[in-house]
Amino acid sequence: MSKYTSLILIISSLEDERARLREVKEFEILPKKGICLTDINDTKRFPDIFPRHSYAGTYNYLDLDSFREHLAKVKWEYPQYVQLIVKEEESYTCKIYGDAGRRLDVDSIKW
Repeated sequence: MSKYTSLILIISSLEDERARLREVKEFEILPKKGICLTDINDTKRFPDIFPRHSYAGTYNYLDLDSFREHLAKVKWEYPQYVQLIVKEEESYTCKIYGDAGRRLDVDSIKW
C-alpha cells in the first residue's frame, strides 16, 4: 500500500528564488533522483494566488523528517519567511512548519 504526502513550499520574495530552489531540489527522493516541486506561480493559470513564490508536489513514501532537515540546511537569507505545508494521505488536516521546516507552527490534529 502506498503512503502519499503532499507538500506546499512557500518562500519569501526576498530570496534568490532560483538559487534556493536548486538547493531544495538536491534532496533525493530516490538515489540520484532529486525532489521535483511544481511551480504554482503561473499567473495565467492561477491569477489570484498569493504569494507568488509557491511550489507543490505529492510524493510516495516521503521521508518528511529528512526533507525538513534538508530544508533547514538550505542557505536561506530569510528562513523565518519559509513555510512548509504538509498533508499526509490518511490525515484530514494539515501541518504547517515555519522557519524553513525547523518549527511546527500549526498541527490541526491537536485540539
